[in-house]
Formats: sequence, C-alpha cells, structure tokens
Amino acid sequence: MTLLLPLGLLGLLAIAALILIYIIKPNYQQKFISSTYVWKLSMKYRKKKIPINRLKNIILFICQVLIIVSCAMLLAWPVIRAEVEVVTNEKVAIIDASASMMVESDGETRFERAVDGVKQFARENADNGGLTSVIIASDKPYFLIQRSSPETVAELNALLEELVLPDSFKCTFASADMEAAVLLSEEVVERNPDAEVVLFTATEYIDKGRIRVVDVSHQDDWNAAVLDCKAVLEDGYYTFMIEVGCFGKSKELDIVCDVVKYNGTNDTQRLIRYSERFDIGLQKKTIEFKTKPEAGEDVSSAIYSFDYVYVHLDDGGSVVDDSFVNDNTYYIYGGTKPKLRVQYASSTDNTFIRTAIQSVKSSYENSWSIDFVTVRSGEEFKTAGYDFYIFEHSAMPDKMPTDGVVMLVNPSKAPQGAGIRLGNDISVAIGTTVASGKTHPVTSHLQPDLTTVSKYRRISSHDGYDELLFVQGDPVLLVKNTESEKHLVLSIDLNYSNMGVLWSFTLFFADLFNYYMPPTVGSGSFEVGDTVKLNAKGTELSVRNPANEETKLNEFPAELRVAVPGTYTLTQTYYSEVIVDMFYVSIANFESEITKEVDALPVLNVGKRTEREDKDLLIYIAAALVALLFVEWWLQSRDYF
Repeated sequence: MTLLLPLGLLGLLAIAALILIYIIKPNYQQKFISSTYVWKLSMKYRKKKIPINRLKNIILFICQVLIIVSCAMLLAWPVIRAEVEVVTNEKVAIIDASASMMVESDGETRFERAVDGVKQFARENADNGGLTSVIIASDKPYFLIQRSSPETVAELNALLEELVLPDSFKCTFASADMEAAVLLSEEVVERNPDAEVVLFTATEYIDKGRIRVVDVSHQDDWNAAVLDCKAVLEDGYYTFMIEVGCFGKSKELDIVCDVVKYNGTNDTQRLIRYSERFDIGLQKKTIEFKTKPEAGEDVSSAIYSFDYVYVHLDDGGSVVDDSFVNDNTYYIYGGTKPKLRVQYASSTDNTFIRTAIQSVKSSYENSWSIDFVTVRSGEEFKTAGYDFYIFEHSAMPDKMPTDGVVMLVNPSKAPQGAGIRLGNDISVAIGTTVASGKTHPVTSHLQPDLTTVSKYRRISSHDGYDELLFVQGDPVLLVKNTESEKHLVLSIDLNYSNMGVLWSFTLFFADLFNYYMPPTVGSGSFEVGDTVKLNAKGTELSVRNPANEETKLNEFPAELRVAVPGTYTLTQTYYSEVIVDMFYVSIANFESEITKEVDALPVLNVGKRTEREDKDLLIYIAAALVALLFVEWWLQSRDYF
C-alpha cells in the first residue's frame, strides 16, 4: 500500500488529544446530603450493570480512536499499487482470410503466403524475446493465439501449419470483417500501447493508419469473373443479363450461356458472345442476350421457360486459366414457374371469387403459373388432381379431397373429413360488422371493421382449427394447416356481405396462396454470407449444400446462412409429391475484384501507456468511517447495553 498524501497522517495526533481528554475528565466530589435511602434502594438494580458499562466505555474509546485513524487515512489517500509488465517488442499479426486470399499464382495462394509471412514474423519476434498474437480475419474474426512467448513459438508454428492443410484450410469464401479484426487487436494494444499491429493482405488500403500492411499479392495475379446473372421475363420471353469482370490483366473472353431444357424440351440452347475485350481501364461489362423475337423473326430460338442456365467463361474454346477459379461460372434457376391448379365450384355463381383468383393470377404471373378452372352449377367437379379446391354453397363434395388445399365457402353440408359441424343459417341486422380473433397470416390484409354481414351459417369445429373471424361471437372463418389437412372454412354468404367487393378480398386470396403454398425460396441467387429465408409446403425441408452436406429444417419460416459457393438443392414432400428447388450462391463481387483499393483501414484506438495501476482505497475507508460513526452514536445514545 502507498500513501499519495502522507502528510495526512498528521491527523493521528488527535489520538493524543483524545487520551488527554479521558485523563483530565473531572472526578466525582464528596457531598453530604440528608438521606441516601432512595439511592441505596436503587443500587441493588444498578450493581449488575456497572461491569458492563465499563466495557461500554472501553468499546467507545476504541471506536473513537478508529474514527480518528480513518479520518487520517482519508487525508493520506492510500492506494494499492501494482506494477504492470510492459513488453516493448510485442506484435499482433492479422491474417486476411477472405475469399480473395484464395487467388493462386506460381503454385501458392495468397493465404499460404500470408501464413508463411506470419511464421517468419513470429520467429524473428521470438528471437528478440517478444510476444506475438495472431488474429484470423474471416467473416467472424478470432484469435489463433494470444501473446505467444519465445517458449511457445513451436505451438504457434503448429497452429499456423494447420491453417493451410488441405483438409482444414481456414481461408473462407466470405468477405473479412476487418473492423471486428482490428477491434480484437485492441485487446492487446490496450494492455501495451507500444505493440505493433501488422496486417497480411492483398488488398491495397490508401489510409493505413497505425497498422502496418504487408502485401502478399503476386505480380501474375489476375481474375476473370461472372459477377452477376439475371433472367428477365419480357412479354413472355427471357432476356439474360450477364455481368462480367476481368481484373489485373487485359484479356479477350468468350461469354457462354447454356440454356438447359428450354421451352419444356430436353434440349440445350447455347448463347455465346465471342472475344469480348476487357482492358485494364475497363474492368466490368454487362452482356445482354435477348431471346424475344423481333417482328418477322423465327420464334424457334425464343426462350420462355428453362430448367436452368449454365453461364461460364471460355478462352478461345478452352477453360479460362486465371488465378481464381471459384467465380468463373454461374447458374440461373427459376426459369420454370410452379404450376398451381385451382378449381372453383359453386351452385350459385358470383363474380367475387372468380375476380379475386384472376387478379392473383395476373399479379403473381412471375411467381406462379395458375391454371384456373370454374365449375358452374350442374357441371361435375373434381375431388382429385388440383392444388387448390374452392367449394361454395351446395356444390359440396361428400368427402374432402386429400391432395390439396380445400376451401369451403358457405357450405350447405359438412363433407366427410372436414372436422366441422354445421348449424342453422343466422340472419343479423344489416350493417353488422365482423370481429377479428387471433393474429394470423391469412387475415393480415382483411378489414373486419369495414366488413358487414347480414347472413351467415353457424358452425363448430373439432380440434385443429384456428378461429380467425367472428359474427356475434360465432366463428365464421376457420383455418387448419397440418401435414395431411389443409382446410379453410368461410361460413359467410358472400351474396349477403360486402366482403367480396372490398379491395382486401383479393389480398385475402393472395395471403391464402402464400400461406398454404409459399415459395420455398424468394430468389434464385445469393452471395456467400447471406441469410436465406426458406419456407415449405409440407412439414420438413431438406437442404443439401455444394459440399454435399445435408441440413433438415422443420420449423418455418426458417433461416439458413450460406457459407459455400455453388448450387443448393431443396427437397420436400407435399401430399406424396417430391418437390425439388434450387438456388445458386456466388462469391461476393468485392472478393472477385482482386486488384481493389479500399480508402482506409478501420481506426486502431490506442490507449495511454501506463507502467503501473493504482487501486484506490478511499471508498472502503469512507464506508468503514460511516460504520464507526454509527456505532459510536449508538453507544453514546444508550445509558446501558
């Protein structure tokens, strides 16, 4: 312990003053009084207290002495001083582990050169008795080792060797979170502001700040890349937009699109742009392949559907021999829209449902190919072969279909397997509004406050249905969505309600399609590091990544973070039908641009250099002083214990 103001101990002189007060305290004087009878009578009660009172006086004196000592210590300002070891030659190495570090020239990747550089860096620092920390700057940076000493340099070398082993290669396909990596290095720099931070990378930073950058690129590095691909549907025919880049070298490239199983055939149509020139000053181009025929042109080559498109770069008919092979190809999926077969059967024809379905069909033509069949009164409807069944009024099946979504509107009877019981028709006052129940995706766009009803059918259900809308306390909209039962019951007569003429009615049907038959994946292409939202028509979805690793999902909507470039295959079973979807994950464009420049590195915050740390004791002494003052007051306020 050290005193910052030692003169404060002069306050201990007050102890002498306290002792003097106790010494000169006046003694009792002898007095003659007329009678001591009362005093003698009370002494038998007080004799037992006298020894205890003497102890009280001793404790009181000790408390007063301790109070004086506490006050003197407060004035002296005591601290506990701990010496902090300062290593002058401490170093932190950050290894860039982004996708662009996989660029290979002369038989060695940038990442391998960075690892070799850190080995030498750590060896030299160990020879000088220094400490070395190593950070791997991936999408989630982490310490490979912290403060490795000369005695543990062999352990550090072993860890570095493991980074570049073929079966445990630690360079990622994602972009590096350099800001998080620099923040990790501050954990070392805060302890030792003299520590040097060195970044091993191939990216050129204009403003490096306090960080020293070691360039591990090679003069022969160059990269040709398919940066992005889009299939745009125009007037029923596809146009393919291909963005291509060439970095580090002037080059002529062939851009090739192989359209596989186009227009429902098993054939492949090749679209090609020969000898597209890329100069150093013009690194990116967008190549357009239009298949829509002009007036008078042959329509045989026009493309209106496809299984997938394989986009790749060639060099005079040969594979492009660049330094980075992971971005030379691209796949486009989603050229064939899922077909939805919808049947609407009604004994009393109205335009409400037909108009809503036609509107959904038009609005979602790029998402679904809806085959809509209307069965009018007197015609025979089907109970198999459709994805969506709508039965209205007395056009009710005897038994519920088992191969699709079934919607019953104002049912006249309860089909077998529906799980409902019908009551009587109920007439209510004109203008009676609908009340909403639990929040549900199906009713997200409905307007209960604006929906009026004058006639509905009372209905009750077994377990499994969600009750979403009510009229006078009776449920009128029930929804069930299980693996084997996808049912919806609307017991409102649309001819006695304004529901069918509200704009929300069309959105209601769109919500039905999205709820019961959601698209498995919202897009056909993503970048490494993206989080993909997935849905399923059934209860389970299998995801197989390009490394042939399988993940099973059973809670939807689900999220999947993609870490490997290539094609992902999604498989699910829907009413015994196996449905397969695919999407493609590409390298981020930032990583394909291997000659990129970045304005500045994240700022490295450096604290003040301190060789000792002082722990202040004032708060503890002050707490003790308050406690002593309380005890002393308590003792003084009582005649006896």
